[in-house]
Amino acid sequence: MDIGLEINMESFSIGDSLDAELLRDAGFKKLGFLTKKALSRFLISGDEVYFSKNPMIELFGGGARVCPMSGAQARAIGIVNGTSCYIIYNQNKIRHIICQVVGNAECSDDFLGDARNAAGSILGVPDPSKSSECWSQDGQIFFLEPCGANGKVHWKVA
Repeated sequence: MDIGLEINMESFSIGDSLDAELLRDAGFKKLGFLTKKALSRFLISGDEVYFSKNPMIELFGGGARVCPMSGAQARAIGIVNGTSCYIIYNQNKIRHIICQVVGNAECSDDFLGDARNAAGSILGVPDPSKSSECWSQDGQIFFLEPCGANGKVHWKVA
């Protein structure tokens, strides 16, 4: 499965080896023990988690794209949102990527809608055994998780 994921214009895929320079170039930092607790429902023994605050996120060759909007100009026009990404490694291989839009329901809905449309065009019909917003291929799962003013996309090993 290839969802054409770019974070801050750097490409990432499930199964990629840990590359400290690439992570640094994309604005990622390793999370410590206490910060990882918030992600505990996604973690297994041996996981290492890297985090990027307010990156540009692109899926499916630009079919879904979002960037953070903050500062005085964004507040003046009423479009403020954040973004974040988590990359979870186990045995130095990417096993789960979570990208999210935070703090703005309209931006979140737009991003998830674009991701849904692009996934349908590129990955085909969602997996009927899972949900209408979950695709399974090649031992991997891509799914959408709307959550009020926030919206997440997950790409992980099945």
